[in-house]
Amino acid sequence: MKTELKVKSGRELYNSITPEIIKAGMDVFLAKTLVESIRPIVEAYHKKVLLEREYMIDDKWLSHETKHRIIEQKEDYLMSDDDAKIYFQRLNEERIASGLHVDNPEFCPLLVAEHNVQKAIWKLAELFAPITGIKWEDIHKLEHYRKYEDIMLGLVANYMKDEGISQ
Repeated sequence: MKTELKVKSGRELYNSITPEIIKAGMDVFLAKTLVESIRPIVEAYHKKVLLEREYMIDDKWLSHETKHRIIEQKEDYLMSDDDAKIYFQRLNEERIASGLHVDNPEFCPLLVAEHNVQKAIWKLAELFAPITGIKWEDIHKLEHYRKYEDIMLGLVANYMKDEGISQ
């Protein structure tokens, strides 16, 4: 189903911002701040764990990869199941030592935080939909998704600045 775009002036959009939208926008800003504050911690302990022993690409992947030591997190899925058990146990130990909490010890705190950003953005988009006529699910290109996110957050940030609203 096509979304009917409601063309409003910038002032009309600005004047349509509600306290609920402000809160949702602040939730996005806070969620993004959390991601950026824990990213270096999580990336550092991932690197530490990968370098403390030789995790090699499992033989089952050799038709796609050459045998080599895994030193980057983006390749951790290529480990053997036995290595992966050790690796993920060590990651959990390092997560605990770093003071980061997750509800499930199998979860990565950075991925949880990034998912929380997405949930906060979805909530903001849901609140903007009656104002803009744009439903989140109607945006199919990543570049449009990012532009719409920037527009929503820009409106919220400008409104907060103009109204003297801060956390």
